[in-house]
Amino acid sequence: MNKFRNKKVFIWGASKFLEDALSKKTFNLSFCKGIFDNDKNKIGQKFCGFNVYSPDEITSFAPDVIISAVVNYDIISEIKKFTLSKGLDTEIISINELVKIRLDKPNLHFKNNREKLKEILSFAKSQTANIFKIPSMLTLEEKHLLYSLARYYYTDEGKIFDAGIFFGGCTEAFLKGLLENKKQADKTKQIWAYEYGYQVDTYKNHRLFNNSLGIKPLKNDFTNITFSYLNTLGHYDKINFIQGDILKMQYPDKIEIMFLDVCKTPEVNFRMQQLFTRLIPGKSVVVQQDYVYGELPYIKITMGYLKDYFEFIGATEWNSAVFMLKKPIPPEVLNINPYDKYSKKELIELHNYYNKYLTEEQIKKVKESELLI
Repeated sequence: MNKFRNKKVFIWGASKFLEDALSKKTFNLSFCKGIFDNDKNKIGQKFCGFNVYSPDEITSFAPDVIISAVVNYDIISEIKKFTLSKGLDTEIISINELVKIRLDKPNLHFKNNREKLKEILSFAKSQTANIFKIPSMLTLEEKHLLYSLARYYYTDEGKIFDAGIFFGGCTEAFLKGLLENKKQADKTKQIWAYEYGYQVDTYKNHRLFNNSLGIKPLKNDFTNITFSYLNTLGHYDKINFIQGDILKMQYPDKIEIMFLDVCKTPEVNFRMQQLFTRLIPGKSVVVQQDYVYGELPYIKITMGYLKDYFEFIGATEWNSAVFMLKKPIPPEVLNINPYDKYSKKELIELHNYYNKYLTEEQIKKVKESELLI
């Protein structure tokens, strides 16, 4: 943080994100002089060791730099407008930029991949800019997670397994991250993108096309729509698009990032479980997009069954849970379907194993799928 040396730096917002980031030591803000916040209950108090001041006191401090720790919406322009109204020419930056600087820093050494993944997930949670164009059922946080994994984590030791791409929103996020990953700029066919594809008029969520995504499918089929969106991305050399039944397709020999939004049936889920032999111990990350979801109990059961082999990294606010493979999984373990081995009581225990890491709202959703066991 040499750029802030000899400057009066303050924080804007005694936020939960700031508290979480400081507790996890995501970055060091010890050089800051205090926090400005509009909450009367916080003014005059201590927050994370900093004195909290009213924005009305800003002229007496005349800060050179203000770091905005409010990440749920963009208030940079509002803070700038406020400081100018007070006759101050203060530099305003987002706390997101500090995380970005940390992730981009070439000589940054993480203790291990686990810590790097946690930092990436924290970074994804803080992003508010929508840099994505393809319609998708993923949240902005989930898209930034995939983008960040491809940009900051991926090394091309294995492929990016992108399963269940719908119109290609997840593929777009991975691709944009890869294009900014300087070490991967000249590599090809890194993303293996899978989508079944079928006629729109037989699609059970037909209303999604018209109502939610504003798309009029008419005579087009699902596959043609997906093709059209993927074509807008260009960079055909980086994407291996595979259309059809994923149970019958080819798979990469090594998988470094595995994004699963395809486990809609027990059969597909079990096949994906068997593919975990292709993950790289100590490096590969699995993103289960349907984990925090009120259906598909077998996904939670699978991850609970394999709890000795995976480390839970964290979850997005909605749906996606992130796991890292700790050690190799013997094929004989992966060839067992937990439903064939365990009693209902044991399956429920496996299903709920990771609830201790989730929020109350997330647990409520997970509990809904428990009823389907």
